[in-house]
Amino acid sequence: MHVTSLPGEFGCGTMGAEAYDFIRYLAEAGFSAWQILPLCPPGPGHSPYSSIGSFAGATHLIDPRLLVTDGLLSEADLPALRYSGKSNLTNYTFAEANTATFLRRAFLAARPSTREAVTRYAEAEGKWLYDYALFTVISDRFQGMGWREWPDVDLRNYDFTAVADFAERHRDQVEFVYFSQWLFSRQWQSLRATAQENGISLIGDLPFYVAANSADVWGNRELFELNADYSTARVAGVPPDYFSAAGQLWGNPLYLWSKHREDDYAWWRERIARQMDLVDVLRLDHFRAFSTYWACPGNATNARDGVWEQGPGMDLLVKIITEHGRERFIAEDLGLAADDVAALLRESELPGIKVLQFGLSPGSSPADRPHFIPRNSVAYTGTHDNNTLLGWLWEAPEQERRDALAYIGFPEDGPWGEGGKAAPACLAYIRLLFQSQAERVIIPIQDLCGYGADTRMNVPGTPVGNWAFRLRPEALRDDIDWQLFRQMNEIYDRLPEIV
Repeated sequence: MHVTSLPGEFGCGTMGAEAYDFIRYLAEAGFSAWQILPLCPPGPGHSPYSSIGSFAGATHLIDPRLLVTDGLLSEADLPALRYSGKSNLTNYTFAEANTATFLRRAFLAARPSTREAVTRYAEAEGKWLYDYALFTVISDRFQGMGWREWPDVDLRNYDFTAVADFAERHRDQVEFVYFSQWLFSRQWQSLRATAQENGISLIGDLPFYVAANSADVWGNRELFELNADYSTARVAGVPPDYFSAAGQLWGNPLYLWSKHREDDYAWWRERIARQMDLVDVLRLDHFRAFSTYWACPGNATNARDGVWEQGPGMDLLVKIITEHGRERFIAEDLGLAADDVAALLRESELPGIKVLQFGLSPGSSPADRPHFIPRNSVAYTGTHDNNTLLGWLWEAPEQERRDALAYIGFPEDGPWGEGGKAAPACLAYIRLLFQSQAERVIIPIQDLCGYGADTRMNVPGTPVGNWAFRLRPEALRDDIDWQLFRQMNEIYDRLPEIV
């Protein structure tokens, strides 16, 4: 469950009281981890996988109630910030505008001691924060225009003198970005500390690629496949697969791996280290690209035409595993089966991912069936890209549903279509994974609640209508049988070890 899906008062889930409540619910039920989506600012379509800054934190997750405690806002400020629309959907437009309003108010109220703390934070974070602050300020100046089209050629080229001069002339705006990121870090680290105290690990998510229109590319363009005019020479995607018959054309610029090798993958290692400062375990999204990745022409209109290229492989993986520990990574190795990816997973010894919905789909390999899941795996009923369990059962072809129900011994004429916290078929599938050998089992919050397809988080390949699922205010209390999951964690030896 992403933070945005938490209930709350401000149009979007935040790092406030509801997040702390969720951690307590998890701990009491014997869970050991909370997996989130990338914490970076979302990009087009509100996707956290296409951010303007992969090192940055999404400021709309900041809770204004905590700023009252910090003396940066007053209680009188809160009523005007509360959202009165539908509570079961995230309203990013409202949340982002609202956040900009109260953060600017808090910035103006900051005491000298707070400003000094922000300065120390900015100095410690270094180049990524400097790049991100400048990028967002310049983007605001040019009304969101992509950096390739910025009319100021010196700034587009990142001429150091011109950029430094711009930063000085717009110091207040740059420092506001520093302040906002400092507040994000402050609230997140407090939440993380509470999670650790309750035996809950936070599992983050690292997209393999970054967005073309981002501070990441603007400030490090020598590390990407770009043309002389800074357009993308080739772009990322995947060939036709389970999710799309035309493949998925993501459009992200590809890495110029020869340049990354020259400085021992410094940017990648800094990116990993930044995430490890935020979470306890990191899911490496699109792990297959560490082995081989699909490269499409920069002007492609679909992902059918492309070629496989060699990724960094163990050359990079061994460095980040050595620096952070193998136990802190999960390899998202989903997609078309490939010998090279399987070989890299074995060599790295990282846990791969098994998805129940895929394992019970027609044509799946017997090795993907739940009873064959190996110990060094992370098993899911579904990921953020899948339908919910209940939605999957309702929308599956009749024979596929019949076979899936037979796998758990559920009668065809039984109440498989019932939802809610007592949804019998959903609970049977969850129990099946708890019984598996998988070292870790992760259940989407929608499946804990027995929700249907209308609560799906994302449909890959569709640009709008995603990432908006949100729990109703009473859902954490009423829609999950926490005691039942406590019993499952006890029975199947999945209780956390609190150190």
